[in-house]
Amino acid sequence: MSARKELDVLISHQFRHDYGKLVSVLTGIFGAANLSLAEDIVQDTFLEAMKNWSDKGVPDNPSGWLYRVAKNKTINVLKRETRLQDISEEQLIEPTEEHDLDILFDEKAIRDEQLKMMFVCCHPSLSVEAQTSLILKTLCGFSIDEIARAFLSKSETITKRLMRSRKVIREVGVNFQLPERKELENRLDAVLKSIYLLYNEGYSASRGKSLIKKELCEEAIRLVDFLCSNDITNTSKTHALLSLMYFHFSRFDARMNSNEQIIPLEQQDRRLWNAEHIALGFYHLSKVTEDKNLSTFHIEATIAACHASAEDHSTTDWERIVDLYTYLYEISPSPIVLLNKTVAVSYAHSVQQALDLIDNPQLTEQLNTYYLYHATKADFFIRENNHEKAISALEKAMDLTKIPSEKSLIKGRLNFCLEQIQ
Repeated sequence: MSARKELDVLISHQFRHDYGKLVSVLTGIFGAANLSLAEDIVQDTFLEAMKNWSDKGVPDNPSGWLYRVAKNKTINVLKRETRLQDISEEQLIEPTEEHDLDILFDEKAIRDEQLKMMFVCCHPSLSVEAQTSLILKTLCGFSIDEIARAFLSKSETITKRLMRSRKVIREVGVNFQLPERKELENRLDAVLKSIYLLYNEGYSASRGKSLIKKELCEEAIRLVDFLCSNDITNTSKTHALLSLMYFHFSRFDARMNSNEQIIPLEQQDRRLWNAEHIALGFYHLSKVTEDKNLSTFHIEATIAACHASAEDHSTTDWERIVDLYTYLYEISPSPIVLLNKTVAVSYAHSVQQALDLIDNPQLTEQLNTYYLYHATKADFFIRENNHEKAISALEKAMDLTKIPSEKSLIKGRLNFCLEQIQ
């Protein structure tokens, strides 16, 4: 690898590692309304790093170098800008020496500011799309192009979305601080929901060529792990979400073959399931087992634990999974929950019982445009050797998905059914 390539890789690594930390600290200094200013300073810091490190070599402590340069740039801005928007006299500091800002750049202060930034990104005045885009940009250090690729959007669309988000933050007057305790629980729910949506987009992509995007999942896990390590957000629900993520992520490498074709759960090589991630899933699940107010994350994590603890597909405790889905539907009614329950019923009881459930008129109406509903029906028909009906269901499923990996799986099942009736 050339020296220039090595430098580019290092800069990219440091950007992903330090960008969110620096933006969070500077936003704490300048106020949420001046988020763009904080980002500009950090961007300028990395541009200077690229030039300086190329000419003089990489410093022994790259992160320390970045923090020092960012502090110096911040000092210059504070001296120059006398009327920053949304910065009160209490917030405004007038450092004349570098050490005056040191306290804001120590490890604990950085973590505190990152937590505040998380709540800014997930402010209720912002749309879900805006929240996830802001998280990726300001906390995870994703570039505009990376965010656009992740959500299969144009870079211009993401740029406009972020600009609108910053405008909303300014106009609403979002404070760069943690919510009051009485508001914290609801706001934390919004943060967890937004990160979970980010994780789901990585684990089961709604668009694009690939079904799974590992980097999105890793960033979502990192964010929730961060929440679990903070005394304020270290709640049962937070641990339950992290447990659920780890259980699902443990199967990541077993879900696709080398040709990016989906491998169904029952056919996955469980030796490829990541034992460390499974152990982390059980660890975080143990943190919430005594909580009386069970969240949907807790129940979903317990279902995932049933799969993770089974030696193989046939020895899975399907009866318990049916009970868990029944309870999940009671506290959070959803057609997707019912659909998942039918699969568990097919293994715990019989395929016919599952077909009776999936043919429920209400479920059919709600999920008729969802490809997985028809693919699930097709699977039931195949297991009942009713290949003609399976073909009809698979053809509907094929028309309802645009993801190549999903189409490839459906096509394989279609070919199998056609062979059976010839």
